Amino acid sequence: MLTFYKVGVRYLNTMNNKLINKAGFEVVRGQRVTTFRGEEVEVIDWRAPHKPSSSGRVVVKNVNDSIREYFPSVIGCEIVVG
Repeated sequence: MLTFYKVGVRYLNTMNNKLINKAGFEVVRGQRVTTFRGEEVEVIDWRAPHKPSSSGRVVVKNVNDSIREYFPSVIGCEIVVG
């Protein structure tokens, strides 16, 4: 099943991609993580890299319910396509 989320003017397709933290564990939607700035955020979704030199993007919600899009490294993760 394909899942699409509207973020700004883009829609994210989350099929068959995993978000993995530095310890090697999978991060799931709704999970709380900490950014390198020490801010606690909730993972909403992610978008796979569109080319090999890209890292993709992660969509998060902060404590003010603001939705932001970051590089996965901001939350200590990487996106594994598969």
